[in-house]
Amino acid sequence: METAEDLAKRENRLRVLTQAIDTTSPGGRLVFHVFAAVAELERELILERTHAGLAQAKAPGRCGGRKPATGPVEIKRAKAMLADPTITAEEVAQQLGGSHRRSTGTYQAVAAS
Repeated sequence: METAEDLAKRENRLRVLTQAIDTTSPGGRLVFHVFAAVAELERELILERTHAGLAQAKAPGRCGGRKPATGPVEIKRAKAMLADPTITAEEVAQQLGGSHRRSTGTYQAVAAS
């Protein structure tokens, strides 16, 4: 809609070749606005359904997102390694196979707990 309005301000017209929409005519503008309204409605319905699905999934205690990459065994090993003050969280992440910043943050959180 914003693009079409911007084009109209510049005295350009929008014509959709695959459908009979030409924004220079009143009928074409009507069809364009109806399609835009339907698209907005559909977007809002998708958001509503998504939020309802997330709420339904959370009700029994499930949560979305990626499963944790570190399990109890890795956390135990990390705690043991982090007990040594000469070993950094970055080194623990490298040794346990997580060179990504997220892993380093995980092991820093483990060290803090």
